[in-house]
Amino acid sequence: MNIRIHRNRFVLTVAAAMIALIFSSCISVERRVKLETDGSGTEELKMIFHREFYTTLGTFAAMFDSTGSMAGVMDSMYNVTSDLNKLREQFSSTEGITLIDTYNEIQPDSSNLVFVKYAFNNVEKIGQSMNKVNSDFEESPSRVTFDAEDGNRVFRYLYENSDTSMSQMGDSAGNQMMAGLAGLFTEGRFMFELDAPFDVVSSNATTQTGRKLVWDLKMSDLISQKKYLLEAVMKSE
Repeated sequence: MNIRIHRNRFVLTVAAAMIALIFSSCISVERRVKLETDGSGTEELKMIFHREFYTTLGTFAAMFDSTGSMAGVMDSMYNVTSDLNKLREQFSSTEGITLIDTYNEIQPDSSNLVFVKYAFNNVEKIGQSMNKVNSDFEESPSRVTFDAEDGNRVFRYLYENSDTSMSQMGDSAGNQMMAGLAGLFTEGRFMFELDAPFDVVSSNATTQTGRKLVWDLKMSDLISQKKYLLEAVMKSE
């Protein structure tokens, strides 16, 4: 009896971790932020939900649904990500954010693109915007700051992965499972572009053109780390 209970717990833990990881691996994110000197600005946010997400999630649903009650889950979730009325309500009801435009498009490869453009009165707001497009990010909000330090202005975007499902398996097994699952999907990307208001002194960006910085990362690399920091130091005028 105890063996069966432990086995069931293990299966459920692994399944939850796999679904969470695959969910993130099947999403590409593009964020283009124009930052003003006072910390306000605008962002154009694109989230691309790859078709593999719906296919894989449907497969897992079938594996753990002996009654067949989850039939059609892919189609229903495919529509959820397109619920623009809910998306507009989420942005419009948030203090400090002004929604400018939003739409979604089904792409030729059957992926689902969700686009949002909005203005913010404080840079910390962009750490919350992805949560409004998809609730999977609610437990891992990003922390974004734009502070004065030693005569400079420093932009920091700190992403922390708060998922604890792998920790229940132990460090070795959890790390091995995380590494193996992260390799299942390599198409997901995270691209963050910052149009800085000051000249850039230093950064850990992938590329730089004048005041424009770009961080281009694999989504699988991002979610396999507990923390990831994007940082740029600017010379305050």
